[in-house]
Order: sequence, then structure tokens, then C-alpha cells
Amino acid sequence: MDCFADKILIDKSGERSRAQDVLGNKLTYILLFASSKCKGIEELLDTLKTVYNESFKHRCGFEVILISSEKTQADFDFFFQTMNGPWYALPFEEETALQSHAIEIRGRFAITYIPYIIVLKPDGTLVSKDAIKDLMTLGINVIVAWTD
Repeated sequence: MDCFADKILIDKSGERSRAQDVLGNKLTYILLFASSKCKGIEELLDTLKTVYNESFKHRCGFEVILISSEKTQADFDFFFQTMNGPWYALPFEEETALQSHAIEIRGRFAITYIPYIIVLKPDGTLVSKDAIKDLMTLGINVIVAWTD
């Protein structure tokens, strides 16, 4: 998907990988736009982790990517390390950077508030632009909705 072309993702250990290497065999991308300061973020992360773990058992090919709105590297590091999912993230960049990848991706999908989740196929096809509602109404059954 071209919104991740030439992008780097990091894992919890801080290891940096090319996005195309991380996402190459995935069937569904779950983009999580969030900050540690979002109201209800812990509950949302718990629900997302349950869905992710269940999808992993069934080899659904989901990958969650955090696009953080933290304002400092320290806040980003704390939030990413305390998230309870084995996910990837765009590395922290100062919001003042003219080419911030997080700003670019938020703009591409017209994200105006957080938390927000969108679900995409690798070719960029939008599966759900209201994925938080999907999670809250369908629970674990969202796997079926996001894989069809």
C-alpha cells in the first residue's frame, strides 16, 4: 500500500523494519490513531488485542499499526511500551517536521480526532472507516466483517 511505501515501522523492542517487509504477507491493516491521553484508550486496546489474538489463531493476516499523536519521544515510548498488543508503530517524529509520516497518513484519511481506527486491505481498499464502532458492536465477530 502506498501510504506505507518507503516508511519504517518499529516494534516494541525498538527494532526498525521496512513497512513492506512487515506488511508483505498481511491481508488486513488496522491503523490505530491514538494517544495515551485518549479517554477510554485502555478498554479500546484490550478489545483490539482480543480481536488481534483471535485473528492470529485463525491466520487472518491482521496487522495493527499505531500512528501516535504523542507530543514527545518520552510520551511515545511510554505509550507504545505499555500498549498490551504485539503491534508495530510509525516511529515518533516531531509534529513540526514538514514531512511527518503520521501527519501525512492522518491527512490522507482525514483523521480529525482520536482515538480512531480504520481498516484497509493491502491494495488500499477501505474495509472500515468506523472500526471503533465495529469493535464495540460486533466484538470478536468483527474478524468476519474485516476479512470478507
